[in-house]
Amino acid sequence: MSLRHLLLLCLVLFVIAAAPAVEIGNPYAPVDWSWRQHRANLHTHTTESDGRWSPARTIDAYHELGYTILALADHNKVTYPWSRWDRDPQALGMLAVQANELSRGHHVGSYFTDLNAGRGLEGNVAEVGKAGGIAVVFHPGRYMRDEPTAENVANYVAVYRENPHAVGLEVVNLRDRYPGDRAIWDAILTQTMPERPVWGFANDDFHRPNHLGRSWTMFLIPELTIEHFREAMISGRFYSMARDMTRSENRDSDVMPPFIRSITVEGRTISIDAVEAEGIVWIAQGEEIHRGPQLTIPARGNLPNYVRAEIYNPGGTTFTNPFGLRR
Repeated sequence: MSLRHLLLLCLVLFVIAAAPAVEIGNPYAPVDWSWRQHRANLHTHTTESDGRWSPARTIDAYHELGYTILALADHNKVTYPWSRWDRDPQALGMLAVQANELSRGHHVGSYFTDLNAGRGLEGNVAEVGKAGGIAVVFHPGRYMRDEPTAENVANYVAVYRENPHAVGLEVVNLRDRYPGDRAIWDAILTQTMPERPVWGFANDDFHRPNHLGRSWTMFLIPELTIEHFREAMISGRFYSMARDMTRSENRDSDVMPPFIRSITVEGRTISIDAVEAEGIVWIAQGEEIHRGPQLTIPARGNLPNYVRAEIYNPGGTTFTNPFGLRR
C-alpha cells in the first residue's frame, strides 16, 4: 500500500471514529414481544355520570370485545370497585383500574386515586400528584380552535415539566373527535424531548353504544397486574390504535388497524414489524420525515429531538410512543 493510500485510509478511519454517536431513547427496550398484548380503554363513562349504560353493562361490553384492561372514568366520581356492581375483574380475566375524569375546567384523567375534586389544567394535575396518582391530559384539541398557540403549548409544557406524575395525553379521542390532539402532542414533544417524554394514549371516551371499540391502547406487560400496568403507563410501554381514521384511499371500517409485532433499535436504525401494515410514516417536530418500516438516523447534520411512527391500513392508524434522540 502506498503512503498516499495509507494516509487516505487513516483519514477515513479517523472520520468514522470521530462521527458523533446517536443515542435513541427506546421506550420499548424492556419489552419481550412474545408477551400477550393487553387492549385497554382508560376513558369510560357510565350512568354514574353522563354515560348511557350502567357500570355492569359497560364492563360486560368491553369484556365481550376482548379488552383485558378497563378504567371506568366517570366525571368527578370514582366508579370503583367493580364489586359494587357484582363484577369480579379476576373472574373476567380483566384488570380494573381505579380512575375518574376531573372535569372542572380542563379535563384530566386521574388514575389510582379516589380524588374527585380539582379545577383547571394545573389544579387538576397537581391534585392527582398530591393524592399519589397518575394523570393523563384528556382531549387537548378540545381547548383550541385551529392550530395550537405558543401560549397554550407553553402551559402544557410547564405542566409536564413540573409534574412527573403527568405521564401523557390523549392523542386520539373516540373517532378522532379532536384532530388537534396530535398537533399539540408534537408541539409539546418538540420542546420537552428527549429529557421529558410525554406518552400518547387513545381512548373511546365511551358514553353510548356507538362509541364502543373505536380507539384503544395496547399495553406490553409480562403479567396482568396493577403494578406492571402502572409501570407501563409511566415508562411508555404501550402503543395506541384508532379505527375510522387512516391515510389509506381504501378505507374499510371492518378491518382492524395494524398490530405491532415488534420494535427494535440497532445502532442508528429503528425497525417496526406490524401486521397488515399498508404504510409507516415517521414524524418529527410535527412533520413527516420518512416512510417505510425502518428509519435510520443520519450520523451527521441536523438531528430532531424525537421521532414517532404512524402505521396505517384501510382499518385505521396505530401510533407508537416517541423515541428521544440526542448526539
